[in-house]
Amino acid sequence: DLDGLKLLSAGKPKTVSEEELCTDCQAEKQGVTLGAKAEAQTASRGKGTCDAKLSYDMAWATRMPVEFPVYPKGRVMEAAGVDGGICDIRVVSFASANTMQQVVDYYYTRAIKSGFTAEYVLRDGQHALGGTRSVDDGAFYITFTPRKDGGTDVDIVANNGR
Repeated sequence: DLDGLKLLSAGKPKTVSEEELCTDCQAEKQGVTLGAKAEAQTASRGKGTCDAKLSYDMAWATRMPVEFPVYPKGRVMEAAGVDGGICDIRVVSFASANTMQQVVDYYYTRAIKSGFTAEYVLRDGQHALGGTRSVDDGAFYITFTPRKDGGTDVDIVANNGR
């Protein structure tokens, strides 16, 4: 059961280099860090700070954003999260018996149908799907690793969790 979704195809991944994924590489080379950018955004949005540390507990797997739950019948290996202002981050690692393409298409479909952008890429042999949603500053990044038994290992990082 895949939540009754008619799956869209993510297609073949776009092969990208590190430089193609880094939209602010020049700023980083000049000493502007992601931390400094986050602080500037925090100040302009007035939503609090982002200095809480991740807490590791399997219960975080049940608090993933509704758009990015653990894949049906996925076996959770590790979960973490943090609540606090702009940092409602959720992280989960799990294994699925399904093929990588099935799992990629599932999350691609959930992202698109929830109003996120979604780009499927292959970088240094790593399959990843990521995107954003401007209406609520939602963001996600998912990596997929094929297993020798035909299944898939999955890692999800997303904000706006429950």
